[in-house]
Amino acid sequence: MSVISLRDSLKKIGEPQPGKLIPNLLNGFYSAPRSLKAAMNAMNSPQMDKWVQSHEDKITGKRWTEDCQGITSDGISWFVVSNNDEAKALYKFSINFDSHISTPPGGTGWIPPVGVDFNKLMPMNLHIGAPDYFEGKIYVPVEPSSAVWVTDTNLMTLDIQPLGGSIGSAPQGQSMPWCAINPWNGYLYSSTFDNVDRIYAYDPANHFAHVEKKDILLQGGTVNKINGGCFSQNGHLYLASNDTQYITGYSTLNGAFLGYHWVEYDKDWDVAQEIEGISITRLDYPTGDPTTYVNVLVLENNIGADDIFFKHFSVPATSVL
Repeated sequence: MSVISLRDSLKKIGEPQPGKLIPNLLNGFYSAPRSLKAAMNAMNSPQMDKWVQSHEDKITGKRWTEDCQGITSDGISWFVVSNNDEAKALYKFSINFDSHISTPPGGTGWIPPVGVDFNKLMPMNLHIGAPDYFEGKIYVPVEPSSAVWVTDTNLMTLDIQPLGGSIGSAPQGQSMPWCAINPWNGYLYSSTFDNVDRIYAYDPANHFAHVEKKDILLQGGTVNKINGGCFSQNGHLYLASNDTQYITGYSTLNGAFLGYHWVEYDKDWDVAQEIEGISITRLDYPTGDPTTYVNVLVLENNIGADDIFFKHFSVPATSVL
């Protein structure tokens, strides 16, 4: 790969910035690529204007669709968070939702791990948000304590840890609507709900201590009403906003804004639909479009039982996703 082509790629994310040298690929960015090729992919546009909604699943009136707050996948199963007041829980389903595989051990709800002051860390008015899967574990954000609930793929609780390393130490305060692991560095990232100009980094290997130097400062202006976020293997971050109805894309190298895609749904008060989560998972089953990788959850928060709309988007090329 020539120096000229690298310089051309860097220009796509506005680097080098005026008056500064070209950042070191390993240490000069928020997250470090494993190779030059990976770095180049992270500088490419994900072509979000060419994403196409391939199909939509509507699931109505289930216990788990009530106040459904997000979804993630290991490529084999879906893991769905429900904030139902009667049973705040994480559920596991087959990839085409034809089989309800599991609820948490012991029934619905969750099981506090040994050694954690559950009542102190998880007050009764807790809210669980959009989760993420990474290397055999599910990470679920919890408000208002700003904590991370960690399970395995069989929904066995492995840990519950306060964000930042101790209760009240997270720089984002009590707000934690979503969380996701950046595969490039293994750190867990999250943000506040409103006035988001940065994504905070935390180290799961060190009690979720804040890693300030790896925070991602977002370019392109602040974002409001963030209900979901996820990372791609190509060094891109995607955030789902109920304010703009946009999925916005960023480079994890320097936070450069890479584009957006509008998600169609009805926010009128009498319909009250709301974007709740985003996941990158190929729908590898007979009725799935093989180019579908982006999956967005929209909740219809009815007076009665809630419905969800699961919107699936095909992408022009996974190499730039």
